[in-house]
Amino acid sequence: MARASFVTRNPGKPVQLSRKRHGVSGAARATQALKKAESRRRKALYDDDLDAFFAYREDEIARIANAHGKSDKVVRKLLCHKTQFKTERALSLRNAINHDRALKAREAGMFLLLKELRNDIEEGLANVTEESLGKDEYSRLMDQLRDHRETKRRGMRMTNKAAATDVRQTVKQLQKSLINLYERTGVRAFAFFTRGNADDAALPAYIDSDNALDFFPQVMSQTTVDVCRKFESFSCTMDSGVRSKNDLATMRSEISRYAQDGLCRITGNKNAKMAYVDYDGIREQHGVEMAGHPAEIPIVSPASHNIDIARRLRDMWRAGEITWVHMTKRQREELLVEREAKRAENGGAPKVRKRRSDAGMKRGPRK
Repeated sequence: MARASFVTRNPGKPVQLSRKRHGVSGAARATQALKKAESRRRKALYDDDLDAFFAYREDEIARIANAHGKSDKVVRKLLCHKTQFKTERALSLRNAINHDRALKAREAGMFLLLKELRNDIEEGLANVTEESLGKDEYSRLMDQLRDHRETKRRGMRMTNKAAATDVRQTVKQLQKSLINLYERTGVRAFAFFTRGNADDAALPAYIDSDNALDFFPQVMSQTTVDVCRKFESFSCTMDSGVRSKNDLATMRSEISRYAQDGLCRITGNKNAKMAYVDYDGIREQHGVEMAGHPAEIPIVSPASHNIDIARRLRDMWRAGEITWVHMTKRQREELLVEREAKRAENGGAPKVRKRRSDAGMKRGPRK
């Protein structure tokens, strides 16, 4: 049975209707036919020139490869590592001139509206080109506009009040976007926002669509406020640099946490315990194992690793190179045969534990 769309599941919701195209007159239709024919002719010429260029490029690649004893693949990778045609909207000279005039007017104590700038462009600067301006002046205008746009996108706010206002307005816009996205497609989402430093004035916030934040109390058994508070504490701690320690104790702790959390996640049992001394027992019980662990490093407690090995394992866990995976049926069968053989050798136990140094001695009550 085919899956129902969001529209069919919600017949009472309003639907965006398709645009109705108005009919055109006979003269307009004839004009469109002439334009279409001319467009086809130009496109054919354009395609022919492109084909000729690509053919020439292939011939040149073959010539260079033969001349230097390289393969076509190597030469093509060096010459064609980027696409030749980009769809990104570049900076325009008109906007660069508008921005430069606005800056000069502001420095003179005046304020020009965009309409006034456009009128000036139409009157005296419509035919200005890169050649007429000169290479240096053209580069200055374009770099000035590029820096201005980059500052508007990523520039810091001068005061905490301005930063808090920016956060508040952005959160409002994203809230509307999430709600509208759910109304259009049925996709639920949530987002958390918090400051990165305890001195910032921005207040923590969280948004969702269609009560998506109920995921935390119903599934994670935590209130949304608690999650937001923990996220704020984590963010401020990250900014202070406490979480980025690289000492031996911290790296050993991270390795243990990665191994323990991964075991709980893959088994679906939050009470599963990682035991390095009985790693094969975990493999036998849960049917999982560590994939990507270096063969030259034994799987032992992180407390036994020196700083070089601990750093290497920590980085591999972070990058996902070491992870828990499910064992195949054949792997589990081979493990069971091996474990049974060990049990037979050790009198029923797969591994003989070391005898305690105080075995047989009388011990007092626990305090």
